[in-house]
Amino acid sequence: MTKITENNIETFAIETLQTIGWDYVHGLAIAPGAELLADYFAKTAIEL
Repeated sequence: MTKITENNIETFAIETLQTIGWDYVHGLAIAPGAELLADYFAKTAIEL
């Protein structure tokens, strides 16, 4: 039996909404100051 995870539920919800005409936009694409966060995570990943 497959475990139900938050990711499974989120993916199902996004796909369901897309089938009825909604568009999906990743949260970092619309969050205020997201560019700064993306740069921070990119630099942090490189340093690891």
